[in-house]
Amino acid sequence: MMFGKATLRGGQTLLHDVHMWGQLVRWEILGFVLVVVLFPSIALFSTTTAYDWRIVGMGTLAEIKLSIGYSPDSGQMHEWAEGRKSPSPIVDIVEDRRIERIRKRMLETVHSWAWTGAGWGVGGVAVCTLAFWMLGRRLARTRRVRGAEMATARELRRRVQPLSVRVAMALFPAARRASCRIAGIPWPKRAETQHTIVSGTTGSGKTVLISDLVAQVRARGERCILYDKMGTYTRSFFDPAKDVLMNPLDARAPRWSPFFEARTPRDFDMMAAALIPQQKDTVDPFWVTAARQLFSNGAGVLWTQKVTENRRLVEELLKTELAELAEAMEGTVAQSIVSPDNPKTALSVRAMLTAHLGALEFLPDTGAPFSIRDWVGREDETGFLFLTSRGDQHASLRGLISTWLEIAVNALLSLQQDGARRIWIVLDELPTLHQVPSLQPGLAESRQFGGCFVLGIQVFSSLRDIYGRNGAETISGLCGTRVVLSAPDQETALWSAESLGRGEVEEYTQGMSYGASTMRDGVSLTQHRQMRPLALPSEIMRLENLHGYLKFPGPYPVTSIELKYVKRPASAERFVPREDAPQPEENQAAPPARDGDVSAAPPPSPDGGIGDGNADGRVTAETGADQADPGLQPAQRDDVAAADGDGPSAEDVPGDTAAGRGAELKPRASAGENALRKEDGTATDPPGGADAPTGIRL
Repeated sequence: MMFGKATLRGGQTLLHDVHMWGQLVRWEILGFVLVVVLFPSIALFSTTTAYDWRIVGMGTLAEIKLSIGYSPDSGQMHEWAEGRKSPSPIVDIVEDRRIERIRKRMLETVHSWAWTGAGWGVGGVAVCTLAFWMLGRRLARTRRVRGAEMATARELRRRVQPLSVRVAMALFPAARRASCRIAGIPWPKRAETQHTIVSGTTGSGKTVLISDLVAQVRARGERCILYDKMGTYTRSFFDPAKDVLMNPLDARAPRWSPFFEARTPRDFDMMAAALIPQQKDTVDPFWVTAARQLFSNGAGVLWTQKVTENRRLVEELLKTELAELAEAMEGTVAQSIVSPDNPKTALSVRAMLTAHLGALEFLPDTGAPFSIRDWVGREDETGFLFLTSRGDQHASLRGLISTWLEIAVNALLSLQQDGARRIWIVLDELPTLHQVPSLQPGLAESRQFGGCFVLGIQVFSSLRDIYGRNGAETISGLCGTRVVLSAPDQETALWSAESLGRGEVEEYTQGMSYGASTMRDGVSLTQHRQMRPLALPSEIMRLENLHGYLKFPGPYPVTSIELKYVKRPASAERFVPREDAPQPEENQAAPPARDGDVSAAPPPSPDGGIGDGNADGRVTAETGADQADPGLQPAQRDDVAAADGDGPSAEDVPGDTAAGRGAELKPRASAGENALRKEDGTATDPPGGADAPTGIRL
């Protein structure tokens, strides 16, 4: 049955096509013959007279009579001269040389113009065939009505740089300093300040594209803040003569301290937000907020005392006895957080702080001081600022690099407005950093300060994991230029396809009908409109390496691009270790503890947890002071015991009564714990739940 239906369908379709081709060929042949006949006819009537036709006609008639047996002497009226007729023998008429000359001239005219007509006929048939073909292609082609559109790279280049701009660049060398290019296509005017996001999986060409862009920025003499996780860009572009490399474990790094960036004590709030990020899946923000307050206020107190050593900052916040720290914090918001009357809260907050301040111990306290804020503010600066790490160091330096970036973005937003300034901030592998609080404001507001962000990600879920769904969509939406390379997963491919846009298209669909009678045969064309993405997610997932799509902001079409790999010579080492720098592995060893010292706590986990905590940062603990770690000093054991039930009651703990603080620290009487009671009466527990007695493992 299937064989019969397929054969019938194929036969009817083929016969229908043959019939339709027959109609087309017949009409083209008819047109060819018509042209061949028409050309000589017009030529004859335009080159002969009535007298010529009468003479030829009389001679032809005489020849016919003679050929059918008429006597040669038979008479026939003949026109020997125009207007003069007389009867003559037919033999004399046939021998009249004028008739032969006129007839020969007519035949030559016919032959000549017949060949001309044949040529025109062939050309006409070819033109008609081409017209039929083009009409068929136009009907089969999808026509854009509105919305996003796709164009070739050459067409996009011509629309970005019109003919007048290209002529001006050719005539005036000063005008040749055009904008940077992506795959040879220049950015539209000021479009680089609307920021760029590049998405692509490993090996798709993301680093190739960003390296080409960094090389152009270097050639233009513009500044660039470059996050380099693996040292790839450092190896190719670092110039020690004019660049600055920030890495506390690298011998080429200058002396840096948070104190060099502060202009007022409140500047440490900004640093704390990046250095101590909000942990994932954490409903209660108290412990992160408390750790930030302790760092901000502690650093502010030291700043007012003109302290600039990172060692002092770490020792004062993490290794000072609680009583001394509380005395130093007197009069600040952090006073109640580190109160000796609430040892469990204090130790838990300090344990949270330990997990994020460990990188400060790597920073050198000798050498010429360097300030990121001052570097951004120097208008005559032409170098790069490299924020680097290495694979085995990144977990320890992640928070510090995020803090440097936070300082740089805030410094950019503090400059005088200047549309001609260009400061590039290149963040390849953005999700490998902590959440940068100023990233969204920087993307939204830095255009008027000359900021140009270039963000690189592999999968969209990693960006959403750090910034949340709304935050990730906001970051994506604030980037006007998009480069879409091969996507590794369906979600990223769908996000990339939607970011390229959709367009309303108009197209024709062809239907065919056939039956037992040829009267039933026919072809129908139906026009309809629909919304269609410029690129399907499956197409993005199947892209070859170094191939992708480019979309500029504004009324410009999307185009396909092909990147070219450039092997760049090494200009510097990726990493030069400091001989006196403590390594991250060494810093995980616990030093001797003192009263209130949380440095004996287990090292922070790479994801921001504490000690042997779970993936979400909670601390694994056993209840009871008798089961405490032998490494704890007796004073610490007393603190733990007090926290587990022998501590002061709620009435004995002084609260923070400053207006506007909205919270005070009091112990939970039922469990002997200290909790934050907000204005609405709710309470929070330390990381690890209500049963975790301290911020260290017991």
